[in-house]
Amino acid sequence: MHLVILGISSFVFDSSACLLIDGKLICAVQEERFSREKNTGVFPEESIRFCLESNGLSINDIDHVAFYWKPFIGLTDRIYQIFKTLPDSLQFWGSHSGKWIDMLNCERILKRKFPGEHKFKFHNVLHHLSHAASGFLVSSYKDANILVMDGSGEIDSTSLCYGKGSNIEIVKSVKFPHSMGYAYVSITHYLGFKPDSDEYKVMALASMGKESKYYEMFCDLIKLTKDGGYHFDLSFFNYHKGGRDPWVSDKFIQKFGPLRSKKETIEKRHQDIAWALQKRLEDVALHSVKYLKKIRPSDNLVITGGCGLNCIMNETLVKMSGYKNVSVNSAPHDAGAAIGAAFWVQNNTLRNPRKFVFNSAFLGPEFSNQEIKECLEKTDLKYIELKWEELTKQVALHIREKRIVGWFQGRTEFGPRALGNRSILADPTVKEMKDIINYRIKHREPFRPFAPAILEEEVGNYFEENRSLPFMTFILKVKSNISQKIPAVVHFDDTARVQTVNKSINPQFHSLINEFEKLSGVPILLNTSFNDNGEPIVNTPSDAIKCFKQTGLDYMAIGNYLVKGI
Repeated sequence: MHLVILGISSFVFDSSACLLIDGKLICAVQEERFSREKNTGVFPEESIRFCLESNGLSINDIDHVAFYWKPFIGLTDRIYQIFKTLPDSLQFWGSHSGKWIDMLNCERILKRKFPGEHKFKFHNVLHHLSHAASGFLVSSYKDANILVMDGSGEIDSTSLCYGKGSNIEIVKSVKFPHSMGYAYVSITHYLGFKPDSDEYKVMALASMGKESKYYEMFCDLIKLTKDGGYHFDLSFFNYHKGGRDPWVSDKFIQKFGPLRSKKETIEKRHQDIAWALQKRLEDVALHSVKYLKKIRPSDNLVITGGCGLNCIMNETLVKMSGYKNVSVNSAPHDAGAAIGAAFWVQNNTLRNPRKFVFNSAFLGPEFSNQEIKECLEKTDLKYIELKWEELTKQVALHIREKRIVGWFQGRTEFGPRALGNRSILADPTVKEMKDIINYRIKHREPFRPFAPAILEEEVGNYFEENRSLPFMTFILKVKSNISQKIPAVVHFDDTARVQTVNKSINPQFHSLINEFEKLSGVPILLNTSFNDNGEPIVNTPSDAIKCFKQTGLDYMAIGNYLVKGI
């Protein structure tokens, strides 16, 4: 008999489900890929259905269900916070009570959505333990320090943990309402972007700013504490009282200046505020992991939680924290906590030995050429079927001829970044390509950067460090003599959010980049997610066809079919 564990993340953001069979992660997918609502927090019914049906299983085959939250933990602290800030905090209860009730009823909702014998045992796993497990228990490390930093879990907003074997100890926690995640979200809204969604835009904007008075102002309102934590002057914020428009207080606006509206021109002040926020985030993270290393010595650091998607912070910790090894997988955010909850049950609760290492994000749905052809036949698009070798040669040639290509192959990536299976690809040597894609294809802000996908064996020839970085969760400095060769993927500060492509993990994408290198002399492709601005990454052939049409891509390689743009 096989041991089958279903992991679930739901009711806040980035709902997802995953499936473990005998300690191996078989599949994982976010609900947004099915619902087409970006970052959706709804119950992941379709994700669960995919996990079951793609493996020939039903709900009757599930032995354990792991949910990434313990609803009653921290509840008294939350209630105290609400009473402390009445009457404003009634907004907070109004916006969060429904989510809490859904979490409390998750097992009941699962049983209602999937009728059956329900022999499974249901486990609630602490949110930050789920995050910590999602990074550590699936790593190759025997022991590691773990930084969990997000908006908040049940009550913790930052947790400093130590993992050894199948155990994880929470050494120190910072509790809500003091939260670096919420601070970053608040300033995202203040700068005119969508909160809980566009934080990566603030990270990109920060590279255009410089040190200024705003940094000292952030240092005043976010203080470091001797025990590795931090403390906010909450009078500058509204989020802890339920205030979301704006997330910052009048006091913040009086000190930092007026809010930027979405359509307002970005000014130097906005860039410098973004820089200051980013720098303070890095200060806090560095302070925390150095403290943790002092009291729990380890050579290894795992970063997880929503702030783990901040690749600039991650790279700062690589450079300055003193750890020999620093890792972040493809899904440090809430979606990945479903994996962590499942492995916590597998390795800790059930005491099964660790044996799975997360080295590939290709865990979602895939489609046969026959399924793809059936979708194409319903359209008026012109397409041809090619053998794989010919397809890669033609796509590489089109890219070299300054064409922009949608690339749909294999299994969907798990996590918010396209890693070569649901990607839009272009020539990184063409300087104007960044502006063309931002304006014509992605319909987004001109300062937004694109990532270089590079053959893993070539990374040291183009960047100042030779590291394997498969998940786009770190940045590297571009070598001084290289920047002009690949201008479309170099950011304002001469860095790039690098993705290294391993031949054994993704042979199809590797072969395409190899073909492009034969034509250009450059083993790199510009890689961005296959979606339009504000939409989830495409999942199915129908999603890809729709996006292909609305974005005006020149070509699309989908399975063995090459489709020409209209």
